[in-house]
Amino acid sequence: MQDSLLQNQSNLNFYHGVFRINSDVSSGCQSLELIAKYAKNAGVDFIVVSDQFLVHVEYGLLPFRQTIKHSQDQQSVVSYGIEKYLQRVAKVDQDNPELTVIPGVDIAPHYFWTGSPLNGSLTANQFSQQLTIFGTNEIEFYKNLPVIHNNQTGVFFPGTLIALLPLLLALAGLSMFFRKAVSYKDHIGNTYSVPMRKYFKIVAGFLIILGLVWAWNNQPFSKSPPFNQYTNAGDSPYQYVFNYIRKAEKKLKQKHKIGVIWASPEATMREQRMYASLQTVPFISDI
Repeated sequence: MQDSLLQNQSNLNFYHGVFRINSDVSSGCQSLELIAKYAKNAGVDFIVVSDQFLVHVEYGLLPFRQTIKHSQDQQSVVSYGIEKYLQRVAKVDQDNPELTVIPGVDIAPHYFWTGSPLNGSLTANQFSQQLTIFGTNEIEFYKNLPVIHNNQTGVFFPGTLIALLPLLLALAGLSMFFRKAVSYKDHIGNTYSVPMRKYFKIVAGFLIILGLVWAWNNQPFSKSPPFNQYTNAGDSPYQYVFNYIRKAEKKLKQKHKIGVIWASPEATMREQRMYASLQTVPFISDI
């Protein structure tokens, strides 16, 4: 048995590589080109480049959380440009034939808020609970990754018409606002007009503003992952990503699998921002 194992190992090819490299596209300090040079000089066979896909934190106030909100972004693949990023990785790979440069991204599918901004306890939990995805250069695969705040825009999505229903309030308000008088006839046929009172116009203006803001807040022309930052969704956002990858593999019909690994599940991160804390506690049990 031992001899058989040793014989099988002798037929294996071992390669030296480095996973999870961030460049100056996101949180790294060096360019992809310089990183490739360092890797070649170190005798490395391959590197997996996995810049931060999307780094965005956002908190909104009820009842219009999509409209009355504060958000912050950091440099990422999305802000740099997904297509531009993949093209750059491909060029670095092409320019260095002795080194295999594998494209990838680090994603944090979900985080959730606890606490309140009123007493300074507002906290974004599991903000850096990340997965590293690598092994494909398909642009659409990355564009549609189910990551919180990675919303897709378009003319029509399922639910767009329902999301636009508040516009009926605005239409009712417009009708009230431009109606100059109320006319009626008495029993002998005389016609009388009663001018619209000022409070009617105030109500009309309120309905117009409410309808427009409500419709805008519903984001009718965008599609987002089925979870938000105000609810602890547990493990479901991560399972959603795994399911997305498996479906993508069948659709793309790649010769090899798309790789996905948990990134630093034992690490702890705490960072204080202007109005909130960002924290991640070890998530080994989730695996």
